Amino acid sequence: MTVLGASLTSGTRPKPSDAAELPDAYAETALSLVRTLRDAIDADLDGLPEYEVRRKADPAKDLVKTFMTRWKDVPVVKEDPSYAQLIQSIQELGQFYQKNGQRARMNLSTGKSILDHLEAAEVALPEREEPKRFPF
Repeated sequence: MTVLGASLTSGTRPKPSDAAELPDAYAETALSLVRTLRDAIDADLDGLPEYEVRRKADPAKDLVKTFMTRWKDVPVVKEDPSYAQLIQSIQELGQFYQKNGQRARMNLSTGKSILDHLEAAEVALPEREEPKRFPF
């Protein structure tokens, strides 16, 4: 089991956003970013080999760039709790690697903190329907 199982206390969870407020493209990008970063951090904390962690983290690089450039000047997005949580997770991740080097293994406290921000961001996003899969 990963650190993700340690959930946020109810006092720190942001309120879910109103789906009508946020652009669909933002919600999709944010959710993809949450899932991709979570997958990479979980892999690191689970002690997977470095090549596996990097393989999972590579897609996050492009998503972070897209997120930061496309949504930084959109007022409705900047006011959303999901945006604040994602920015905090990206900043904390960047500070960790800047301090420890880009090949450093994530320590448990930093990983848990970032995962908590990612969980809070996901909770703040409007609920999205999963695409229906047809049994064939």
